[in-house]
Parts: sequence; structure tokens; C-alpha cells
Amino acid sequence: MSANEDSEVEQGTRRSASASCKPLLDAATPELFQTNAFRITGLPVDATAREIKKHADKLKMMEELGQGEAAHTAAFALNPPPSVDQIRNAIQKLTDPEQRVVDEFFWFWPERFGQGASDPSIRALANGDSNRALEIWVGKETDPTDGVVAMHNIALFWHLAALEWENYSKGTELSDEQRREVEQYWRNAFKRWEHLAVDDLFWERVSARIKQLDDPRLTTGFVRRMRATLPQALDKINAQLAVRYLENGRMELARLHVQFMRETNQGLDNMEKTAELVLAPASIRLKEHIQRARQHADENPLGAPNAARELLEHAHRSLVAFDLFHGEGEHRQKDVFSDVAEAAMICAIAHQRKTSDSEIFVTLLEQALPFAMSTDVQQRIQKNLGIGKENLKFKLLEPIYEALSAIEKSAANPKTKLARIRQEIIPHLAGLIRTEGSGSSLASSLSDGIASALRSISIDAHNDKDDLETSLDAISFACEMARGPELVKRLTEDKAQITRNKSERIQHNLARRIKNDEVAVTREIVRYNSTTLPGADINGVRFGIFTQYYNGTKAPSSYLIAVSSATHGSIDIECRRFLRPEDEAAADFHAIVQALYYQIIPQLVARLSKSIAYGVEVPFGDCWLTAKGIRVPTGVLFWKEEHLISWTDVRFGTHQGVLTISSSQNSKVSKAFSLRDVSNAVIFKELADATVTLLNKR
Repeated sequence: MSANEDSEVEQGTRRSASASCKPLLDAATPELFQTNAFRITGLPVDATAREIKKHADKLKMMEELGQGEAAHTAAFALNPPPSVDQIRNAIQKLTDPEQRVVDEFFWFWPERFGQGASDPSIRALANGDSNRALEIWVGKETDPTDGVVAMHNIALFWHLAALEWENYSKGTELSDEQRREVEQYWRNAFKRWEHLAVDDLFWERVSARIKQLDDPRLTTGFVRRMRATLPQALDKINAQLAVRYLENGRMELARLHVQFMRETNQGLDNMEKTAELVLAPASIRLKEHIQRARQHADENPLGAPNAARELLEHAHRSLVAFDLFHGEGEHRQKDVFSDVAEAAMICAIAHQRKTSDSEIFVTLLEQALPFAMSTDVQQRIQKNLGIGKENLKFKLLEPIYEALSAIEKSAANPKTKLARIRQEIIPHLAGLIRTEGSGSSLASSLSDGIASALRSISIDAHNDKDDLETSLDAISFACEMARGPELVKRLTEDKAQITRNKSERIQHNLARRIKNDEVAVTREIVRYNSTTLPGADINGVRFGIFTQYYNGTKAPSSYLIAVSSATHGSIDIECRRFLRPEDEAAADFHAIVQALYYQIIPQLVARLSKSIAYGVEVPFGDCWLTAKGIRVPTGVLFWKEEHLISWTDVRFGTHQGVLTISSSQNSKVSKAFSLRDVSNAVIFKELADATVTLLNKR
């Protein structure tokens, strides 16, 4: 920028400053009327210097004699009466022409300055009858000549009433009805101030009064500055009330006064400038706290957290105030809040280095982060947060992870494991969320750990227990828990697959009628008429088609299916019925067998193979299936022997409804089983494969 440009900027700044009327802005506080010199003294606004001195001496004497109340009987007299010091200060103000003009502006005018003694409304005020004065003004408010004076006085009347109630409410809560009345007082005043602020005739009256005072200290630009500043001055009063209510925690009233600012003098005032003016003290205090916090970090690291907390508390109040006036987020470019965040971070680092207390470190950084407006400070805080949270993670989560691992590795069934996670682990997660927040890295890490454990339970329920309900419940719960994108993706795919499996399983449920008999097969049960076998209790299946020929002629075939239970008996289903077509019997047979293979046999194979692999000997015809192999008896009576065919030596095959099992090492050991008559012969291959697989895993 060139020297000329610098000069232009400086001149513009001076012009901007000179455009404001400082005495008017200084007077514009919620105590505007309590400090008004004419209210304190009881003098009319057109009192002469001689009248002022004479009246002041009288007031001082009466106050010193303890007779102050007798001297203050006019309308709006202060209660309690002003002290001698207040009177002295008021008289002093009246010797300053600019302050006098401001106090005149905010007190009641006669229709003609210099004729106040004969003005009916002013006489009514002097006699303590403000209602009569108001009646007179209301009757003249629309007068084209003197209406602006009446309007000015009415604006003052309601403005004074509103401020009296606002100041009274500092120590007393107003009722809803009283608060509505006060709000109406404000609107009555604003309605007139908005008109007067731009009324040329009104400002001509102000100019005429200044000329009448004939004081060389009053420049011709004073009225112009007053006129330009009035909207901001009026806003400043409501702004200070908003700040006061905000500091007292009365947010609704604070918002009301900010709303008044937005509604009034639109286009004439500068709300941003007014807000900056009333918030300046808070900004100064905030900078002092920043400096104090930095000093603690350097000189007293142990006390640094308290200094940081105090700083952040003040910053939060300032943040709320900025939000109130500017709208949420509009102020966040201000450097002061980044300075707050940086100072709090410096305190946290100093304390952590001294004590290794990562909990306080993380807490302070998390509280500081919302105030970091600059990218640089944000990144530095986030980097330190990551370090602090990593330090905390093992300490906070280790016991929970140990408990989770113990549940996952326990011998309980998947359904019980799932219930234990809900009962024992989820409350820990809920507590962590309450203390750290649902979006914290600790909560996310534990959520992902729980989700992984739930996935393991789901897989176990699906693959080992054939329990699709528990599997789907666990994987759905895992999807709710998961936070990491990759884990969420994997779990979503798992859930989709399990859902498809469940849907397919339901499609393979069987409900069939054979003549008057009913057959039902699901994963949970096999039912034949009134006999029901629980799926988890079934220990054997056999089925087959038996065909006989008489003299070369094929006789009706038998289509038999038998299912046995360990504790609930057995079911024999003959699909071929008298006078029933064989193709129908064959269709029924194959449908039931298919349902058994889909719904019952997988879990039957899983149970039997697991029992065998873990040392339980399972009968198979007149043989025994063991963990070492198949125990096969041969011979009869005294020549009876028992041979063990290890699982690696077992050879088997089926032909014409017969299962043959032999040894690859001993050709003399061989055994035949009818698929139709020997329980589980039809599933020997599946059973042998599953058993060998389990044995190989051990």
C-alpha cells in the first residue's frame, strides 16, 4: 500500500470515529434514566443556569438536613431520593453542554423551550401526575407542528417504564403477565423512536434547542452526530440488557432483547458494530485469561489445568454471547478463540509432561478443540488428542477386552455368549459413551471390538450350531456396534448372506399331507401327525425304497422314511399307500428326504461328528464309531473278533441300497449295512467326512 493510500485509510478511520456521538453512546445504558441529571434534580429541561444553581443549592441543603424526600415529589422521582453526591454529579453534568443536551434529549420536553413553566404536561409531571401528562401527549401526537414533541415524550415515557421494570427485575422475577406488559412498553417506545430517528422536523427542533443554548462548545456537527448515532445508542441499551440477562443465565430474555435490536431501526443502525461495542469488555477479559493461562503453563504446570478450565469457561460464555448477537458460527473466524484453544492446549501439554496424567490431558484438549478456529491450531490439538487417547485406551479398555475375550472363548453355546455380551459388556460401553461421547475413539474402538466378538459368535452359531436365529441376531447386533468402515462393510455382507440363508431355509420347510396324515419338517422339528421330534434331539435317520418282484412282475414299492429321537421316540413314514399312485408316493418320499437333508441332517451330522471327535462312541448298526475309527465285530460265538478300522483306512461305498464299509489294510474286515434299515447309514459319508475334519483340527 502506498503512502497516499495509508493516509486515505487513516482519514477514513478518523471520519468514522468522528461520525459517532460519544456522549450519547456513553449515556445509552440500562441506567439511562436513573443517571439523568434532570430526573435527579427534578429540574425541567429548559432550566437556566441560574435556576440550576439555585435549585441545586436547595437540594443539597435539604438532603443534608434529611429532608430529601420532600424535595422530590415530581413524577418519576427517584426512590430512594438521590444522595448529595448524586446531586453534585448531576449538576456537574449540566455544566457540560454536550452532556446536558444528551440528558435533555432523554427527558421530557415542553412544546416550546423556555416556556416549560406554563406547559400543561410539564406542570402535570411536576405535580407527580404522569398519567395526565401522557393523556396530553397522546392527544397531540398526530399534530403536524408539535406532534414530534409529544411523540418524543411518549417514547420517553414508555422507554423509561420499560427500563424501570428491567432494572427492577434484576433482583425479582417478573410474572408472565408483567413480562408481557414490559415487552409492550418496549414496542410502544420503539414504534416512536423509529419514526423520530428519521423525522427532519424533530431534528430541526433539536438543532433549534442547541442554538437556543448558545454555547460555543456546541459545534454545528453535534446534532448531525447525535442523529447518526441514535439508532446505535438505542440498540446499545438492549444489547447491554441482553448481556446482563445472558450472564445471569436467562437466555430467553437475552434473546428477546437481541430480537428487539434486529426489529428496530432496520437500515439505520449497525448491529454488528453495537455488538462489538458491548462485547468489548468480555473480549478484554478473555485476553487477560489467555495471558494468565500461558503464564501458568510456564511457571506452574501443576496448576495449569485449573487456569485452562477457567479460561475455557470464560471463553464459553463469550462464545454464547457472540452466538447470541452474530448468529451461531458467524464469529468463529475471530483469532481470539483460536488463542483460547492454543493456550488451553499449552496448559494441557505442560501438565501432562509434569504428571503423565493423560486423562486430564485428553479432557482439556477435547474442551479446547471447539474453540480452535484456525486450521493450524485444530490440527495441533487433534494430533495431541490422538496421542492422549492412545495412552488412555489400554488403561480404560483392557479389563473390558479381557471380559469380552473370556466370554468369546467360553464353552457356552452362542446364544448364551450373546446374552452375556448384552448383560456384561454393553453396560461398560454405555458408561464409556456417557463419559467420553459416542463419537470418541475409545467408544469406537470398544464398539468395534464388541462387533468382532459378535461376528465370531455369529459364525459359531451358523457353522457349528446351525442356529441361524442366534447367528442373525448376533450379526445384526454387530452391525449396530461396528464403527470402522471396513468392519461395517464385512459385517453387512455377512448379515446379507445369513439373511439369504435363513430365507432359503424357510423356503425348504416342508408341510405335506399324505392321505389323512400330516408331515412337517423344519430346522426345529420333524412332526408326523401328533408325534413331534425336536430337531436338536434327533439322533438317527434312515430311508429307502424297497421293491419286490413276484414271478417277474414288479410289486408295489415301499417308500419308507424313519426318524428317531434320543428321548422323544421315533417316526416311521410310509409314503406308499393303498391305491395311491406310485409317482405320488415317490414325489412325497423325495420331498421329505430333501427337507431332511436341508433342515435336519446337517445339524445331526454336526452333533454326531463332534461327539465322536471328543471321545463318545456312537453305535452304528452292530459297530461303533469312535475317535480312533470304526470298531467292527466279525465272526460268531467263539470265533468272534473285533477290529478297529482307523479313519484313514476306512473304505466305503453303496450299491443297491447297501452301504459297505471295509479296511484298506485288512481285506477280511468288511461290513454291510442296509441304508433303509440301519440308522444313519444313509449319511455315513457326511458323518465320516465331518468327523475326520474335526479330528484333523484337534
